[in-house]
Amino acid sequence: MNSAIEAQSVAKAFRDGSRTLKILVDVNLTVQSGETVAILGRSGSGKSTLLHVLGGLLGLDRGSVRIAGECMSDASQGTRARIRNRSMGFVYQFHHLLPEFTAEENIAMPLWLRGGEMAKNAKQRATELLRCMDMADRARYFPHKLSGGEKQRVAVARALISEPAVVLGDELTGNLDDDNAAGVLELINTMRDTSNTAFVLVTHDKSVAQSMDRTLILKSGRLSNVET
Repeated sequence: MNSAIEAQSVAKAFRDGSRTLKILVDVNLTVQSGETVAILGRSGSGKSTLLHVLGGLLGLDRGSVRIAGECMSDASQGTRARIRNRSMGFVYQFHHLLPEFTAEENIAMPLWLRGGEMAKNAKQRATELLRCMDMADRARYFPHKLSGGEKQRVAVARALISEPAVVLGDELTGNLDDDNAAGVLELINTMRDTSNTAFVLVTHDKSVAQSMDRTLILKSGRLSNVET
């Protein structure tokens, strides 16, 4: 089985005036293709920072990160952007939808940016995902007409449309009711089985954690297994 994520000895600190805040001290994480992993931790423990480092959105101070076999940590900004577009999907705590585009267009955007054959079927694939999210009637709605939960489902669909090697999610179901959260988790399992996509989800939701293959906890800048 191939590794979707390989992070070794990752460290990240921030300056706060005269202080140095060590957020990630020695993080080691390997996630196989098709594996689902939940990451727990107290607020402020560095979970979101870890996702941003894994996705190449934040530089690291030490260590290395590889996504689908490609090195992110030493890559140029342009190369990191290419890897993200080809191999990664993101769902943030805040949806970050583009306000001037419809729900359907927001979902299709990653494939349009990629170009090629996949871009030709982007709207069709976006429509299929909206149907899976029970939002087919919202395809032509702009973000300002969508509820918070609807925006979050659009963001999830956008992350999945390219069938990436890795999806990183930050409180992916946080704005969803129980029924819609269950639907999103079902879609995640389908993607894992059909596309071999790996998922790393930061969450406070125990039902999300229980549905994952593994659950880890980030504490004192390090990842460890959750005792069962």
